[in-house]
Amino acid sequence: MKFSENDIEKFFSGKLSEKEAKEFLIWLHSKDGENVLNSRVDELWKIQTERDKEIKGDDQHIAHHVQMIKQKDINQSTKSLSTKFLRIAASLLIIFSITFIFFIKRDIGSIENQIVDTTPKEIIKSVPKGQKSKISLPDGSIVFLNSESSIKFTDNFEVNRTIHLYGEAFFEVAKDENHPFEVITDNLVTTALGTSFNIKAYENSSKIEVSLATGKVIIAESISNSQIEIKPGEGISYLPTKGELELQTVDIKSVLNWKDGILQFEKLPLPEVIEILERWYGVEIEIIGSNPSKTVKCTGTFKPNEYLSNVLDALGHSIEFNYKINQKKVTLDFK
Repeated sequence: MKFSENDIEKFFSGKLSEKEAKEFLIWLHSKDGENVLNSRVDELWKIQTERDKEIKGDDQHIAHHVQMIKQKDINQSTKSLSTKFLRIAASLLIIFSITFIFFIKRDIGSIENQIVDTTPKEIIKSVPKGQKSKISLPDGSIVFLNSESSIKFTDNFEVNRTIHLYGEAFFEVAKDENHPFEVITDNLVTTALGTSFNIKAYENSSKIEVSLATGKVIIAESISNSQIEIKPGEGISYLPTKGELELQTVDIKSVLNWKDGILQFEKLPLPEVIEILERWYGVEIEIIGSNPSKTVKCTGTFKPNEYLSNVLDALGHSIEFNYKINQKKVTLDFK
């Protein structure tokens, strides 16, 4: 929109609409607006200067009453011009002050928006009951996540290779001597450079198990500050209630059967078997009838991705119960 010198006085006298006033301010900061404004200020300044000279150069011989009359007119005219000039000058000062503050704030806001938030952000990968997942990490490592498990790490993982594990996972660690690979489970920290190992650390489990497939790892307990290094075919069993690391020999093939979809029990108490079945198949299992003895243990190995009904057939025949499957609800009726 085009504005003129007259619009300057309209703006200061409040005769412009809100929309026109906004457009006027934009125009005022344009090259054309600055030229018109500068011209008007120069004109007012020139008139004021000429008036000052005129007052000082009056003929002293003019009659006293004529001089008084003229002086009165000049003073009034000068006062009018001075007031007008000062009003515009003051208004311009306010405008430029406000505009200056506006642009400063805008620039500060722009700078703040350009500031990059360098705080590492958490990344969580979870697997629900009845599913398993293979996850590729930013450093090239691979994680096989078992059912009802999750891992948490930060988006700067390539330089901060620390993972929090909840549940069970098998890790194939990419070698990086400058950045050790750490897995935190409860009070345990398992550290490796380039290796593969399994950790089982479900929340409701009474123990944490670490089993090594290849390479070597160091397992440290944060409360007692004890640590142990294990080799392939070895593992540790850790009971948080005791705070002790127990070294043991493991059958790594059996430990990793879950990764291949093979369900295996080896003299496992029934309550633990039920937890595994619920997690494995994503179901809820209820026991009715006479409660089985807590000493009942189950043994069995099933082919990859075996149907739940076939597993329950085998277990029911072994420890004597009937079962009913209703979608995600399973009932075990002990005789």
